[in-house]
Amino acid sequence: MKRTTIASAFALSCLLTLSGISTGSAVAAPVEPVAGTAVVGSAPTTHFVVDVSGSMSGEPLKQAQDALRTLGSTIPTGAMVGMRTFSGFCGNGGALAVPVGPHDPTTFAATVDSLVASGGTPTPDALRAAVADLPKTGDRTIVLISDGQSTCGNPCATAKELVAAADVSFKVHTVGFKATAATGDELTCIAEATGGTYHDATDAEGLVEAVTSVIDPSVACPDLAIFGLRGSGQKRDHLGGFGREAWIVQERIKALANERGLTVSSTAILEYDALPVSALGEDWSQTKVGNPLKRQPVLQASTSYADSMWGGSDALHRAVDKYEASCKQVEKAPGKMAFVGYSQGAAAVNWASRTMSRDQVGRSVFVLVGDPLSHPGDSPRARVGNARPSKGLLVLPPTKLNTTFTKLPKNVADRTVTLCDFGDVICDTIHVYALDPLKVHTSYTIEQLSAAGGQADQIWGN
Repeated sequence: MKRTTIASAFALSCLLTLSGISTGSAVAAPVEPVAGTAVVGSAPTTHFVVDVSGSMSGEPLKQAQDALRTLGSTIPTGAMVGMRTFSGFCGNGGALAVPVGPHDPTTFAATVDSLVASGGTPTPDALRAAVADLPKTGDRTIVLISDGQSTCGNPCATAKELVAAADVSFKVHTVGFKATAATGDELTCIAEATGGTYHDATDAEGLVEAVTSVIDPSVACPDLAIFGLRGSGQKRDHLGGFGREAWIVQERIKALANERGLTVSSTAILEYDALPVSALGEDWSQTKVGNPLKRQPVLQASTSYADSMWGGSDALHRAVDKYEASCKQVEKAPGKMAFVGYSQGAAAVNWASRTMSRDQVGRSVFVLVGDPLSHPGDSPRARVGNARPSKGLLVLPPTKLNTTFTKLPKNVADRTVTLCDFGDVICDTIHVYALDPLKVHTSYTIEQLSAAGGQADQIWGN
């Protein structure tokens, strides 16, 4: 058999373009992976009470879901968390969507994805039900998120009654999401009646900041912070935004960390496009390439695909900065970090690792699954999969013309686990023989992905 050449790779990219294939389209739902072990500990209770009335329909609900997904991924596994949603007729306290208990980010994200908005705003009834949901001991906090006034009486009066009658102490922090002045006044009254605070939010980012400011700040500085980036074409609402491959790897890392009693947060980086592989083929037919590559009338890297990858890298840096700032806020040294990426997400992790500080790299592990930036000169700490050192799709052009995408720095490689199988067109372009070139790339098993997570855990040692 002949080795695949650049010319044949270009033909392959054209095939991908014409067929409109993306790595997300061929990924089946995962079989149940290795589950993490929750760490209950002494974390305070945070009970989200979310308005899903008709006025939240459309963009407001979508932004609220984005914010809740982010919040759910940053709260450590095992922290005491619940969620009640409310809407409908008066007397209806809503639904206990997530019973108060040890936090499971996957269940929380799936619940958020299923939210639907309709009906009225029975805020007093939701408050009564939410207080009844709380445990009898510990620090208890309700976070009420609403965009409108109650349609069923005065919730401030209800809050005062609950404080006077309740056999447990609690606070209600309120967040007005795109709220009117009258709604803000109502929510402020609820917060003040219970010793809480009121916050305004106008978008998903503001909602995350508002809620983060009122829950225990220590939850944002766990012993281990995991960051995951989904693959090309995978949807941001699939498995909490991780996509199948990154989700399984981070579940294994999380389970092993929990076994050692570490607190863990797991954050999916949602703020990047994760464009499908077809975008790479489309751009390869053009001479324009994206910054910081030099403009050359040859195959180097795509404009939109590479820009998407760099966008993921930038978003990852912002997430790390936020994590370390949270640790500074509670006067705690930042802990370990794990970065998990699949396909284009792996390239974003690869690229981001090169500009991390020596301290950050020394506390981190990097798991690259099907990495289009894989380089034949890479010497990772561990290899999972049967591919020999090869060139990824973004490293195909001749070295003299492609000086941007080089091998991993040694300090990063020493803390990196790669997973690439023979013939995976994205990470092993040298050995592409299959009739379906993306089949290998989209067929990594739970066992392989879990093994990659296990290898990452061993890098830290213990």
